[in-house]
Amino acid sequence: MTKEKGSAESYAEDIAAIAASFEQNESAGKDSLTQLLVSDPPAFCAAGIGVLGRMKLSAGTRHVAQLLAENKHSSAALLDPSICSVAEAVTAAKALPQNGKKLETAFEMALSKALHAQSCSNQSTYILRILNLLEAIAAQGWWTSFQVELMAYPDKLVRSKAALLIGRSLKNAAWIGRRWMDRDHRVQANAVEALWELDAAESKALLLIAMKSKNNRVAGNAAWGLYRLADIQVVRALLDMARHEELSFRLSALWAIGETQDPRFLPFLAEQFKTAEGKSRLAVTKALARIRRREKAVAELGTLEIHVPHAALQPGGRRRLTFAVSKPGTGDLTKLKATDVALWEAGILVEDYELKSSSNPALLVTGFVAPQFLSSDDPGGDAVLKGLERCAAWKRSDDLMRIDRYTLAPDASAPPASRQQSAMPYDEALVTEELKSRYGFIAASDQLKKVLSAPVPPERAAPNLVSATLRLGRAASKHGGKRQIIVLPDPASADLLRDEAALSGVKQLIHDGSVVMHGLCMDASDSWPAFRGLCLSTPEGTFDQTSIDEFPAKLEEIYLQQLNRYEINYSAESRERPGAVNLKVCSAYGAGQAEFTF
Repeated sequence: MTKEKGSAESYAEDIAAIAASFEQNESAGKDSLTQLLVSDPPAFCAAGIGVLGRMKLSAGTRHVAQLLAENKHSSAALLDPSICSVAEAVTAAKALPQNGKKLETAFEMALSKALHAQSCSNQSTYILRILNLLEAIAAQGWWTSFQVELMAYPDKLVRSKAALLIGRSLKNAAWIGRRWMDRDHRVQANAVEALWELDAAESKALLLIAMKSKNNRVAGNAAWGLYRLADIQVVRALLDMARHEELSFRLSALWAIGETQDPRFLPFLAEQFKTAEGKSRLAVTKALARIRRREKAVAELGTLEIHVPHAALQPGGRRRLTFAVSKPGTGDLTKLKATDVALWEAGILVEDYELKSSSNPALLVTGFVAPQFLSSDDPGGDAVLKGLERCAAWKRSDDLMRIDRYTLAPDASAPPASRQQSAMPYDEALVTEELKSRYGFIAASDQLKKVLSAPVPPERAAPNLVSATLRLGRAASKHGGKRQIIVLPDPASADLLRDEAALSGVKQLIHDGSVVMHGLCMDASDSWPAFRGLCLSTPEGTFDQTSIDEFPAKLEEIYLQQLNRYEINYSAESRERPGAVNLKVCSAYGAGQAEFTF
């Protein structure tokens, strides 16, 4: 291997070639790199930093980084603008292994010397280079020695960079707030950016104040900070800022909208694109591109199913709706933020609303009261079985399920209503000691499949729907957790469910707070007023009617609504009549939407 000693270009070419050959012969590559280092350490460090700044990480470049980290000349090369650009130096510094204190000490010494030298343009540029390198290696504690000198430094670019880095390191809202007294708006804007690292309790009040700034960059940074905290009210503020009479404010708003990557802004941006010119048009284009990229990335995460069981009008133009989110293979979907959800009523974006999450219950105890069909070929029986199987597929490992059957027509083998019912609603062959200890509720998925596929002996089925519901309710009351009973009435039970006296026991069960009841009827007629009222007598209870074909999906939906539930409240006082609503979710879980009316 021949080269002209001291030639940075030759060194860089050799290092890059050896690093690229590591896959073929790593051992030989390591020996060759060591020879280059030993021959001229300063030249190797200078060239190696350039290689790390330009090449992708690989086994070869990682070894180069390891050699640089162990060499005392690396810090001098990183600080030297004649050897590499700031961007190359930062990239190389990030690639070096966690050698920690060695680089940090060298950079701190350089910073101390630079701050005591006479202030000039070149000196400010050098100080900024050092600050960027300290940021790149995530140095800790350096600001304690330099914050006073940095914040008093004559150059405003140095002060603004220091405000950002020290603010992030300190995480002290009071210190950051004092930076707003600085005469330069760059310092103020970077101080606001430092607030992005704090939680809402510490930063929100300051961000709200900064939103009112007369400087566009300060206001724009504050808006983006509030969006990061999922403050939905900032949506309206951003739209107002994007219509500001001053171009600078419009550009800052469009930048912040692009940072949100929020699809709710797409209609607004599309409208702006039609008339925007010059810088505004470019800013709109950039924001559109960022949001479209995120839309594509979120779509690749999978589709979310959105279920909207309740959408009601409230006095004073208020709206209240509840929805549940589900996705195959994902149990807990309770971390949606207000900014993950967007909705339009009558085609108009709802700019301000409140999102509340009803956390997943630690334990969901669900019982199903289903008819025992007399023939395996009955379409109704097939629909019920498919619906139960779909619900079972969603059950979390610790959640419990129980299925109680009731007879549709008495026969000779069925016990009379007066006879004591069995506590277990399954075939004796499937009843284990564990099942007894859980009062017939099942956790294991394999056991649940057996119960669903096995016929229920006539003597284990309840004589009617009410009897089955009471039996199940008593068993459910033995458990803690969130308890739900989903009742599936057959048309043959219509007369019984119109009898207020017959329903008195079920009514007491609900009013005692033991369970929440849901009714799903395979009948479109209005034969169930008393039963409907019973199901809806609690806020969480539901009642639905559907066809045989839609029955499995509807039953699945009712079960899923017990998990990952959310509530939205908003006002639409200006609208005389409610319009159709489009609800969209774009989140780290995936994307989905639902359309409904109040």
